[in-house]
Amino acid sequence: MRNPGLREAIALTLAVILWLYVRVVAKSGGTSQETQVQLKVPIQLRGQSPKLTIYEMSHDEVEVTVQGETQDVTQLRSDLITASVDLTGEEANSIYPAVKVLVPGGLRTISIKPETINIRQAAIISKQVPFNLSVSGMAAKGRNAGKPVYTPKTASVSGPEPLVNEVSEVRGRILLTGESQATTYEVRDLDPVNGDGQKVEGSMAKLKVTPGRLTVTVPVEAENRSVAVAVSLDRIRVEHADGWRPVIEVDPAFVTLSLTKDQQAPDYVPTRSEVFAASTRVESRDVPLEIPDGFEVIGERSVRVRVVPTRTAPPATPVVEPSPRPKVSPTPR
Repeated sequence: MRNPGLREAIALTLAVILWLYVRVVAKSGGTSQETQVQLKVPIQLRGQSPKLTIYEMSHDEVEVTVQGETQDVTQLRSDLITASVDLTGEEANSIYPAVKVLVPGGLRTISIKPETINIRQAAIISKQVPFNLSVSGMAAKGRNAGKPVYTPKTASVSGPEPLVNEVSEVRGRILLTGESQATTYEVRDLDPVNGDGQKVEGSMAKLKVTPGRLTVTVPVEAENRSVAVAVSLDRIRVEHADGWRPVIEVDPAFVTLSLTKDQQAPDYVPTRSEVFAASTRVESRDVPLEIPDGFEVIGERSVRVRVVPTRTAPPATPVVEPSPRPKVSPTPR
């Protein structure tokens, strides 16, 4: 169909047919037309106890079919129809009140869908639950985010009793975007969740979390830190030569260990057991280090040990005996 005006006319006609149901009713003295119309009307609540709050409601509007004289129906608006439920005397519970509909005079209610609705109402209570903040995203390269720091550690959650009873903690989330140092955030999205991690809320009521925002500091530290640790020579043994005292030298005297943020540096790093024989000459050799389990050394895994003998007493001086004098014969007279 190529005529756009004709297409629009047909579409409008179909819409009217779906919306209005017209029938002719015989009356004494002649006939008159009556029309049915379906309207969606919001539900009003009456007689609710001030001590209770509604947290679930299966429907907040009903579909009302009204019939009457065509002239009256065509002038009808949804705000001229009242749909309500009476909660007078109802206790905290899941209830099913009937929907009552009032229409202007001269019109008749043909149907109400649904005729009853389900309402859940309860008293307001509060309880304390812990905060649980998670950190996602990435810190700067070579750095790690630590555990978030914040005060207070617990939140007050208040609302309808059945919902509050479901809450096990209040969760918040912090997103890192390449931070290289400790950063402070103001977390506003704090959600009360149940034991399965699902947010707890009703269709008609949300739980109140106090405080509603939390100031959180996330420490950002280097992935590893470097610590210089002394080399121990307790396992180096040198035999003594008589009259000599060995002096032990080591190069380097310190080694560098790479530690994670949770590691405590050892007091020293020992060498492998090594024995130097007695000697009066300088001797040096490479001796491997015994790196403690769980630690990494930066650089060489051995040190140069040098033994320098030092004399403790001067050498003995040999005793020289004087030469005997030659005997002189007397000169004859």
